[in-house]
Amino acid sequence: MAHSVGWGTEFGVFAHRRDTAREALEPTEEHIAARENVVIIDLATGEPISIDDLRERAEQEAEEEEEKR
Repeated sequence: MAHSVGWGTEFGVFAHRRDTAREALEPTEEHIAARENVVIIDLATGEPISIDDLRERAEQEAEEEEEKR
C-alpha cells in the first residue's frame, strides 16, 4: 500500500512517496525527530493516517515478509 509522507504547512508541499509502510516509516521518523509537522497519507484511500497506524502497518509488512521466508 503506497504512502506519501509530507511536511510543512500544506499537503504535498515537500512529499516523499513510498510504496510500502516500511519504506515510508524512515523519512517520517526523521521528520518527526526534526520536530517538523508531518502528514502521512494512505494513497490508496487519500486519507491521512497517524504515525502509530504507519508503525503498525510497517510491523505487519515485516511479519508478512518474514512468514514468506
